[in-house]
Amino acid sequence: AIIPVSDEGPYGGDPAQQADDTQSINDAHDACVNAGVIPYPMLAGGFGGGSTDVGSHMMDLAHCPNGFVSLNARACDGSSTRLTDARGQMYSFPTSSSEDMESLVSTLVGISSGGSTEIFMTVMDPYSFIENPRNSWSTGDPGSIIDSSNTWYGEYIGPSIDGLGYGNLVIANDTRLTYGQEWSTNPDVDVDRDGNVHLSWTDGRFNVMDREGPSQIHYMQIDPDRNGDTIGEHIDLNTTVTVIDSAIAASNLTWGAYPRVVADSDDSVHLVWFETESFRTDLRWARLQNPQHGPGGQFDLGQEIHQAYALVENEVLASGTSELLGVDGDEFRSGRQPIVNFRW
Repeated sequence: AIIPVSDEGPYGGDPAQQADDTQSINDAHDACVNAGVIPYPMLAGGFGGGSTDVGSHMMDLAHCPNGFVSLNARACDGSSTRLTDARGQMYSFPTSSSEDMESLVSTLVGISSGGSTEIFMTVMDPYSFIENPRNSWSTGDPGSIIDSSNTWYGEYIGPSIDGLGYGNLVIANDTRLTYGQEWSTNPDVDVDRDGNVHLSWTDGRFNVMDREGPSQIHYMQIDPDRNGDTIGEHIDLNTTVTVIDSAIAASNLTWGAYPRVVADSDDSVHLVWFETESFRTDLRWARLQNPQHGPGGQFDLGQEIHQAYALVENEVLASGTSELLGVDGDEFRSGRQPIVNFRW
C-alpha cells in the first residue's frame, strides 16, 4: 500500500488539473495497478476544506481516471490498465465526521498492522525446460539462477520454447489474483482438459483485516490461452478471466476453510471445503453444472458464477462438533483437521 498526502497538485503543486498533473496521476495509477499496490491518498483539507481539483486527482489515483474533475465515484470497467480500479480509497482530513474519522483510523491501523496476504499464480512448464535444456544446464541443476558474488537471483522465464529452441521453466510469471484488504489463504487449483484454470481459496470478508476474522470460500476461472501464447510475462486478467472472483453462496457460516477444487470430465466443477462456527463444523460440497458457453464453445469474459453455470447444487456431506472434524471455530488454521486432501 502507499499513502500519498497533499493539499496541492501532484506534479509541481498548485495549480492542479494541469496537463502534467493529469499525466503524473495517470502514470502513478497504472504503476499501482501493474505492481498490485493499493493507493490510499489523503486530501489535506486545511482551513477551508480540501480542493476539489486535488481531490479529483486522488480519486483518479485510488480508483481510475475518468477524464472529469469531480469527487464522484469512478466507473472502472477493467477494459484496460487505465480503466482498472486500483482498489484504493481517498480520505479527507481533518474531518468533523466521527464516521469518516473512524473509517480513516481503521484503514490506517489495518494497513500498518494487518499484514494481510494475497493469492498469486505462476504457470510453469518443467517438461519443456527439462527436455529442451541449455548447454549450461543438466538434469539435477536448480531451476533458478543464483549469482552469490553479486547477490543476484534469476529464473528461466519466457515461452515454453524460445527462439533458440530452449525450454523455459516459468512461462507466465507471478500474477496477482486478489486485491482485498482481508487475508487470502489456502489456494487450490485444477486445470481442465481445455486448459482452463480453476482456482479456489479462503478469503476474509466484512472488511475485517484480522487473520482470524470471518472468512468465505471464493472461486475464479481463467483461460490463460485466451490472450495468445504465454511468453513469460504475467497473465493479463482483463483478457483471460472468464469467471470473476466470486464468493460461494453456500459458504455462509462464520469461517470457510481449506477448499479443494476439481474440474470434472463432464465440464462441471466440484468444490469441497470446511464451513465452521463455534461448536459446529460442516464438510460441504458445491457442484457447478451446465456451463453456458458462448460462440466457439467458450465462456464470455468477466462472468459471475450464476452467469457461467446454469445450475449450482450445494450439499452438506458431514456435520458435527468442531472437535469431531478437527476444525475448531476461529482456530480453524491450527492444522489439526484429519482431512487434509480430497481424492476424486
